[in-house]
Amino acid sequence: MREVPGDSELSSVASFELPADLCPDETGVEYRLADTAVSVTLAKRIAAGLAAKGHSVSEVGPGSGGGAGFVCRLDRACEITVFLGVERREGDSMCFFLITRQTFSPISRFLGRGAKTPDCDKRWSILCQAINYVLKDSFTGVSVVWGTEKEDSREP
Repeated sequence: MREVPGDSELSSVASFELPADLCPDETGVEYRLADTAVSVTLAKRIAAGLAAKGHSVSEVGPGSGGGAGFVCRLDRACEITVFLGVERREGDSMCFFLITRQTFSPISRFLGRGAKTPDCDKRWSILCQAINYVLKDSFTGVSVVWGTEKEDSREP
């Protein structure tokens, strides 16, 4: 796995670790799974950082099986779903995984825009770099490790 996304094959998945005291639960909302609240809070922080950098982001919501996600619209034909989850808790730390995937809205599929393009891959890579910077700006000393879907152990 690489430190920063880019190069030949798109680095679209990441893992990082944060001190648990920097990972507060979302207040006032109860979720079925305990770690969802932490994921929602952190995903909101990432989405806000991306929006501040000029990216078009949707509202953050909880995932159906835990975690949290949102969509970044990079252009008319390129939307990327960002999903964040808690991988494990280790002592005073929490380990997170982040997965980005190109998604296609029903309208895009209807209009025949359901294909991956080199331009979208380039914008997607820039988005992953922006996520990297948001995490590093938000949490001093965080080390974000990026890799491809093939390198990710959560993939079948």
